[in-house]
Amino acid sequence: MAALLAAGWRIEATAQEATPDVTPGAEQELNAIVVLFGQLTGVAAFETYYLGTHRPLALQIPGLQEILGGPVLGTLEGGQAETHRIAILRFAGRAEMEGALASPEGRDAFADVANFATGGVTAFFVRLESVASVAGSGTPVAATPTA
Repeated sequence: MAALLAAGWRIEATAQEATPDVTPGAEQELNAIVVLFGQLTGVAAFETYYLGTHRPLALQIPGLQEILGGPVLGTLEGGQAETHRIAILRFAGRAEMEGALASPEGRDAFADVANFATGGVTAFFVRLESVASVAGSGTPVAATPTA
């Protein structure tokens, strides 16, 4: 979190009840950052900068395993979403994520957000869980944690 604060991000933390994962051997630590980019007026400029400058910069963050995400196309009800784009930055675990945030590349990437995210940004620390369904059965089953 220190890297986000150093980059000028405002951090709001709230206590919430934790629901323990009862899956045997499940990873119990943070391993991702989810970023929600709010709606903005200059969509073309945002996308050009995000894809051409920011994402390549973020890909230089040490310990980053992958970036998932894309533009939000709308709500399930058919309306416009408050979020323009999401990004999920996945790491092997909390230590790798904290190291990445403290690195010069991590600090540069998070500081760069102010250069293009005119619609505001909300970011979360997350413990990703992978769930898959058995083909054809519709029955959800816990998948092996991806670390």
